[in-house]
Amino acid sequence: MPSITRMRFSICSRTTAKVMTEMNEATENIHKRQTEGAEILLTSVKKSAETANATQEVSRVVEETNQRAERIEEASAMIQSISERDESSCTQRCD
Repeated sequence: MPSITRMRFSICSRTTAKVMTEMNEATENIHKRQTEGAEILLTSVKKSAETANATQEVSRVVEETNQRAERIEEASAMIQSISERDESSCTQRCD
C-alpha cells in the first residue's frame, strides 16, 4: 500500500501538470489574441490612411469645382453686361 506522502506527491504532481497545461493554453491564447489585435490595428491604420487620402482628393475636387463655378459666374456677368449694353444700344437706334 502506498504511503500518504507518495499519494500526496502523486496528487500534487497531477495538479501541477494540470496547472502547467492550463497556463500553457492561456499563454497560447494570449499570443493568438495579441496577433489578432496587431492585425486589426494594422488594418485600421491602412484604412485610416486610405480615408485621409480620399478626403484630400474630395477637398481638391471641391476646390476645383468652386473655382470653375466662380469663372462661370464671371462669364455670366460678362454676358449679362454685354446683353444689357446691346439691348440699350438697340433701344437707342430703334427710337
